[in-house]
Amino acid sequence: MILDSSCWSVNYVVRCIYLDALNLHLSLSSDLQLTTSLLPLDSSIVYLNVDGCWFFDHSRLGFGGLIRDVSDCWLVGFFGNCPLGDPCLAELLAVLEGLKIARHMGFKIIQCMIDSIDIVQSLLHRDRAYLHSYASYLLDIFSLVDKPWSVNFL
Repeated sequence: MILDSSCWSVNYVVRCIYLDALNLHLSLSSDLQLTTSLLPLDSSIVYLNVDGCWFFDHSRLGFGGLIRDVSDCWLVGFFGNCPLGDPCLAELLAVLEGLKIARHMGFKIIQCMIDSIDIVQSLLHRDRAYLHSYASYLLDIFSLVDKPWSVNFL
């Protein structure tokens, strides 16, 4: 039942509408799927946990992640897949999509947790990005990082 006897605050309704619109926009623009919870209105520092996986037998990759606040409350989750690739591309796609979502949601300080030291090193050493086999994805990530916000890769 959509409308029951519950009393909803204006903030609750606005956040629900915003999250539904964001989910629709992202689902129409890519294979990315987004799942959300209600966002605290005053949050600016968030943790972005990302991971990628690669299925050797099928040469398919998957990626996903979640954004949580400083209280470790889950704010938004996402996942996607690609028919071709390798583990490195899976990790990069997870970082790229996670940053796009965090940026779109207006967060100001992002601590991005990545479980691949190779990817972290590639992101920390921009001067060598052009040598990477996925340089175009690194450059897309750098263009997001250069926006007026703070992103740290851990």
